Amino acid sequence: MQIKWDRFLIFCLTLILSCSGLLLLGDKRNNKKKDKAREESLRRETSDRYLKKWLKQDVLYIISEEERDSFKRMSTDDERYQFIEQFWLRRDPSPDTLANEYREEHYRRIAFTNERFASGKPGWETDRGRIYIKFGAPDKIDSH
Repeated sequence: MQIKWDRFLIFCLTLILSCSGLLLLGDKRNNKKKDKAREESLRRETSDRYLKKWLKQDVLYIISEEERDSFKRMSTDDERYQFIEQFWLRRDPSPDTLANEYREEHYRRIAFTNERFASGKPGWETDRGRIYIKFGAPDKIDSH
């Protein structure tokens, strides 16, 4: 009789463990779906933030009105990313190279203005920052 109870207990424990494993597996599947939804939401939110920042900060002083209007009329993010790529390609002084010297110089100027001209607001938002971003470093500096 002892052997039958031992087998019965082993059978019950095996059954309980396998059922709990199935429950955990179901939870993992639900978690994967939730994780994918979270990732997609984050990707979309990050993409939206990047596109808005690109238009309102990164190229604010160098984009033409026609380009701005065209960008705003686009309906998908893929079109906007394609536009950004073409925007920089049109301004590339040497398209045969891998680097886009104009874009690199533009972002260097933004970084410089943020370091040197910040005064309660980022340097790119100041008048001095705007002038520096648009025209670059001065040819000469007068000191008085």
